[in-house]
Amino acid sequence: MDNPNSRRSRLLGIARQTRDQYLPKLSTTVSSLTAPVSAPQYDNFGRLILPPTTQIILFPTYTRANVYDNDRRPHTYDVHVHGWVSSPGTMSRKNRLLVSLARQVIKSNSPALPDLDQNYGSDSDAASVSSSSTTYSETDDIIKQRLADFMARSIAGATLEVTIGSVNPEDEVKQITLETDGNGHFKATVSVPYPPSIIRVEATNDQRIFAFQEPWIVANDWSTLGVISDIDDTIKMTGVVGDKRELLRRVLCGNLDDWRLDSMIEWYRRFGSNCSFHYVSNSPWQLLPIIQEYFDRTQLPPGSFHLKQYTGNIIASLMEPSMSRKRHSLEQIISDFDQKSFICIGDSGEHDLEAYVDAAKQFPTQISAIYIRFVEHSLSDVDDDRIFKEVSRMVGNHNKAVGESRARRRGETEFIHDGISYPVSNPQPQSHPPATPDPQDVDLIDLDTPVKPPKPSALKGTPLKPKKPQHLQGNEIERDLPPPLPMRPTAPPQTPPSVQQPVGFAAKTNDEIIDEYYFMELEETDKRGAQWLLRIRAAIAKLRGSDTKLRLFKDSDPDFFRECDKALVKEKAHVQQLLKHHPTNLRLTREERVRLGL
Repeated sequence: MDNPNSRRSRLLGIARQTRDQYLPKLSTTVSSLTAPVSAPQYDNFGRLILPPTTQIILFPTYTRANVYDNDRRPHTYDVHVHGWVSSPGTMSRKNRLLVSLARQVIKSNSPALPDLDQNYGSDSDAASVSSSSTTYSETDDIIKQRLADFMARSIAGATLEVTIGSVNPEDEVKQITLETDGNGHFKATVSVPYPPSIIRVEATNDQRIFAFQEPWIVANDWSTLGVISDIDDTIKMTGVVGDKRELLRRVLCGNLDDWRLDSMIEWYRRFGSNCSFHYVSNSPWQLLPIIQEYFDRTQLPPGSFHLKQYTGNIIASLMEPSMSRKRHSLEQIISDFDQKSFICIGDSGEHDLEAYVDAAKQFPTQISAIYIRFVEHSLSDVDDDRIFKEVSRMVGNHNKAVGESRARRRGETEFIHDGISYPVSNPQPQSHPPATPDPQDVDLIDLDTPVKPPKPSALKGTPLKPKKPQHLQGNEIERDLPPPLPMRPTAPPQTPPSVQQPVGFAAKTNDEIIDEYYFMELEETDKRGAQWLLRIRAAIAKLRGSDTKLRLFKDSDPDFFRECDKALVKEKAHVQQLLKHHPTNLRLTREERVRLGL
């Protein structure tokens, strides 16, 4: 047995005493960091007591100015208020896992550390280690900064007072009281009879917790244009279609200069001050600070932002389908500004096409154009260019018809389509025979088949099917035998397609695909490409008869941006001409908008 007075016994005693004193403190500290939030506390009036670290964030919204009089002054203003109440998050188990995952992703994409065994100079070794350590430290700081709002604790049930200030200090300002929802968000529309000057939101039981912003006033009249735009992969390189690891790396620690899409940025800047921008994105609200920093750096036009609630998974939040969620924001913006015309801009990496087409069908006189930016590897599993050309061909006739219809209503004698000037034709009565098809429409039909004159109506029977191209015809079969089931092709045909077929899809008109053989082949070899053609065909069917143009474009196509710039200048000139005849009537019915070519 050890002597209690021995050196070893004394050391063991000190160790036990230190353990008994240190471990409870350590356990308490860890528990305080990882334990769930304590039960909420309330004051004597039943209001939630907010932590001293509580912050209120106001999101960029718009204030609608409406009901004009003869002096073109609005009578009322509808102020949209939207914000979030939260407090900084603790290092809970979930948050620690989030930070750890982010670090692992970043390390897997960072260049490898230098091999110190191959560096013989001690000075250079120290410099390399110091440089690498500094780089990782800076990256770690960026990750923590961008994850801060994801780890923040939303405060539900907080009572807030919203005050809408007035430009005239003698006006009696309006105040309302509201509570935050389960996600810590609050939203309201406050109508005031005076020009608003400031939006102030503060906690009712702690005036030290407040936020304010200047309202962004947008007139609801047809003399200005509205632009509804996506953000990710439309004006900011995000990479939603690409590798998920690279997507997360770009979001959490990517350099803002690497997000730039210069051709889009320059295009948006050229729209001018007569346009209001509304950014509807699939990004969560927690990314708003870094998005605003990107906007400030690139000098993109300011506007209202319409993002989404965070679902607890960053990648899933960015990747999930956005059409249904965006539909509500689109409906609200377009209906709030029912006198405006809008241009909708998105990208091929998400379902912006369907969301915008549905909006155009719901508001047929307000969506003048839908522009979809091409994202690499989003159109096809095999050949993006092939599908891009086919899509461009399919929308050709539709856009041409829309351009001619607008020019006819405006009393113009010609219109521009794809850089070519066309005369405006007079609409033909229905009893007249159909006009000769455009060569671009018939160059995909078997031209070896002679065109027969129309049969008299008295002799007409069941319509005959058009003759199948010669190189696709098989051997004759007996009439009394049922035809054999067609075999799906398992490999591309040995005979190359005719040079008259641009990309191998025979079509009767530019917005149809009728050759089942080629489409079956595409479904076998390029499912994504086949799906895109079906999506475009469905979009054109919904837009048929509307006044909405549809266009897919590439950043490398200067003709597209040049054509859009000319169209914008022409549209502004048309509006100025109309203002001379309607200087005070800034509210028009749908019929008046159609008649005036708006």
